[in-house]
Amino acid sequence: MENVKGLEPAPLYGLILVGGRSIRMGKDKSTLQYHGTVPQARFLADMLETRCEKVFYSCRPDQVADGQFGDKPHVPDSFLGWGPLGGILSALNAHPHAAFFVVACDLPFLKPEDLDLLLEMRAPSRLVTAFDNPVRQHPEPLCAIYEPQFREIATKLAEDGLRCPTKILKQLEVQLVSPESIEALDNANHPEDFQRARDLLAGQKSRDPL
Repeated sequence: MENVKGLEPAPLYGLILVGGRSIRMGKDKSTLQYHGTVPQARFLADMLETRCEKVFYSCRPDQVADGQFGDKPHVPDSFLGWGPLGGILSALNAHPHAAFFVVACDLPFLKPEDLDLLLEMRAPSRLVTAFDNPVRQHPEPLCAIYEPQFREIATKLAEDGLRCPTKILKQLEVQLVSPESIEALDNANHPEDFQRARDLLAGQKSRDPL
């Protein structure tokens, strides 16, 4: 982690984005099982809990009303219609003293080593620490660390009509990190993506040494 004189890093919380409606997938992506019988949202929470002081689920208000989270820590989206950015800003508003390690629930190939790399390269003096997606050639906003100071700047941009996290990151001072594996940033949005990821992960597991 970058050590800037006089700058004490904000405490780091985890945020799992589970508020999407998963229309293309046809079922809730956060409940899909890529790693045995563990739902993806739980799998990501387990990884983040050993690296963050607290972990929250970013969700829609109707998910809370339906009792989907029970006593699990969660942050309802207070910026409806703003997509993933709304979830991120809602968390930063709810806990303005904290930075958030944000992870989308549709990244089946994400591994603990990927999270550790971002943590190692975290730069508290920058607004965001994010992977530089080599395939799409832009910062990856949905596996990134957002510092508290991102909130005010991004809110102003969103109010002016810019609500795409990728486009916002392109305009800001971002710490870019090269991923060790391009596969880590592959997302699964369609049923065929889910099956492909399941098959590939099963194959990897079968090749792992005992």
